[in-house]
Amino acid sequence: MTISKRLVYAAAGLCLLAVVGTITAPKISAAIKATYVQLVLPDKAYTYELQTGIINGGYSVGPGTGTLGVTSLTITNYDNNPQDIFVFIPVTVGAAPGSCGGFLTAVQGPSFHVIVGGISTLHLPFPSPLIVNALQGAGTCIGLQAGTPRSGNVNITVNGFVN
Repeated sequence: MTISKRLVYAAAGLCLLAVVGTITAPKISAAIKATYVQLVLPDKAYTYELQTGIINGGYSVGPGTGTLGVTSLTITNYDNNPQDIFVFIPVTVGAAPGSCGGFLTAVQGPSFHVIVGGISTLHLPFPSPLIVNALQGAGTCIGLQAGTPRSGNVNITVNGFVN
């Protein structure tokens, strides 16, 4: 085979590769983007708004199943007195599997207190989501409880996503 034929075949092969790449590139790009969006930005948003008076006993809220990624908490205190809100991962007993009911027996994972001033709103964004996994025999839940003085009307909104 002569050098000129080899050059012609090489050029034809490169042209064929360019044509195939041009035709399939959008499909490959779309598949990569779809996979990236599903892994990084889940498609099921989660929002729960808890409007309550005195939350002395605390509440356990969540989707029940899956992994909850909390991206923000918004806490509004309608009372004149400051409110101490305890946010935690609850360990409960007596709840149906995949639910957030039952009796609180312990606190697991990250927990923290926030104090919301009288007649004010506190917004807590989590740039890296607070991850809540389902516990053995229980659901995927986040716990919210008022500390002292436990006297006001509080509104808590949990925003995030569920995988």
